[in-house]
This record gives sequence, C-alpha cells and structure tokens, in this order.
Amino acid sequence: MNIFRLKSNLLKNQDNRWFLQNQPYTGIIFFDKDDFQLDIFEVKNGYITKPYISPCQKTLTGLLASPISIDSSSFSNEEEDIYGCGMIPQLYQNQPYQGMSYTFIDGKCTYESYTDKEGITESKIYWSYDRNNKILDDLWQFELPNYCCYYYRSDDVKFSYCHSYNYDYYEEINISYCPDKGLVKSLSLKGNILKTKSYLNCPINIIEVYNLLENYNNFVFSHGRGHLVLEIDNNYIQELFDIWLKNNSFNHVQSLYIKGIEGLIDLSIFSNKKYFYNLSEITIDSEINKLLINELKSKNPDINIIII
Repeated sequence: MNIFRLKSNLLKNQDNRWFLQNQPYTGIIFFDKDDFQLDIFEVKNGYITKPYISPCQKTLTGLLASPISIDSSSFSNEEEDIYGCGMIPQLYQNQPYQGMSYTFIDGKCTYESYTDKEGITESKIYWSYDRNNKILDDLWQFELPNYCCYYYRSDDVKFSYCHSYNYDYYEEINISYCPDKGLVKSLSLKGNILKTKSYLNCPINIIEVYNLLENYNNFVFSHGRGHLVLEIDNNYIQELFDIWLKNNSFNHVQSLYIKGIEGLIDLSIFSNKKYFYNLSEITIDSEINKLLINELKSKNPDINIIII
C-alpha cells in the first residue's frame, strides 16, 4: 500500500509520461481544475492507466457515485469539526456537497472523504508522510455499520474491522502487532470473527494483515513495555486459549490486561510456568463478579492482580 498521492505540479511530464525525481512515477496523480475541482488518475510506470476510485467510495453494496471531486484543503469540514462531532457538513459553493473531497499539504494528499447528500462524512482516510516525503500508509477509514481502520508504522500495525449482520449481532476485531517480528501486542475480538473471516469484506485489501489473521493459531504475544491487551468474547476465549497454550503463545508475556476471563474454565492456568513463564501481573476490570476475582487471586497467589 505504499503509493504516492501527488498533485501533478510535483511531477515532470516528458512525452506523455510522468516522472518523480527522474524515475517513472507510480501512484495517484491529481490535476487541478477550475472551481477547486480535480481530475484524478492512477499512474503505473509513468503512464496514466485509469481514473482513480477512492476506497471511501467502495462499500459492501456497491460503489458510491461522485460526479466531481474537489480539493477542499481551504474549506474542509474535517478541519472545522474541532470537537469531533462528525456532524459538520462539507460545503461546496455554499451548498452541502455529496461526493469525494481531498485535502493536500505541499501537493501531497493527506486526507480523502466521501460525504452524503447532506454533506455529512460517511467514510474517510488519512494519509501520512515522513520527513523524506515517503508515504507511511497511516490510514484510518470507517464505514458504519461496517467500518475498517488500518494504521501502519515500521514498528506498529493496527487493524480494526466491524461487520454488522443486523442490529442485534455484529463481529469486530482490533489487533495491534509488530510487523517485523510478528508479535501481537493487543487483540480485541467480538463474536467468532477469526473463524467467519468477515474481515475479508473490508473494502481495502490488506494482504499482510489477512495472512496474519489466517494463521491466528500461531500468534505469538508480545512482551516488554506495557500490557498485552486481550479483550475476547467470553463465548470463544476458552477455545482460543486452548490453541494458544498448546502453541506456547504466552511464554514471553510479563503483564496481561484481559477481558472475557469469565469464559475460562481453569483460572489457575496463569500460574502454570509451562505456559506463562514470565507472567507476573494481571489487570482486570472491577465490573467482574467479586467471586471470580477472589478465585483468580486464590489460584494465582504469586501473581499481582490489579483491579481497575
């Protein structure tokens, strides 16, 4: 997903081929038009291939139309929404605007969003650049009732997805991991999403994340600073723990914050050095049943139990 998104004035055109720093350009190119409008295309190896369609336009039910695209850098509703209420309409020519908006810093696209007929944001993406102007793929997108979020750094990847089947049931996953070592730093699961794989409906194709989730049996959980954070549906936590214990997934964990502990059959497992060799601290929520808290303490006398 390391794709440049640049205004045409940052590139050089030579014989109908586009170059960036004397190299054939691959990425997205934005052409300014009158009245803040934009023409946007995909470019491969210097040649324009097709019009660009933003991931913000791609939904599970089809493509959201955008007759025009605008550069809203100087009048973005996101910038005006200082309280983050999400209800500030995007205006264009003094009217609520439906369609795609983009904002830029120094010719680099940093934000794109789709707004509905009332100008309210339906989905949005942030793009970040490092000091050398390389894209870091810092991306945030949400769609309701289904949303996805993807955030990339060289030492941290975060992915979230929520899939609503109806108003009464939804599946959700939030995972943070270190990409070079593959260590999972936090994991939150609602429903049986690792089995149903509903996250594959995410409109953005993130192969490296999907490969990790496909092999959830082999997760290795992180150690070091802070807690390992596990928030797992208590209907499925025992099944997952059985897998991870068998594969020694917790051996390096020193501190654990856990939700869903009510679904575990044997709370003494945390004192088993075969599985939790380094574990010295467990943090749980105060809303947990008092009897369960007392059982956790009595079965793990050498572990510091913190209640928040």
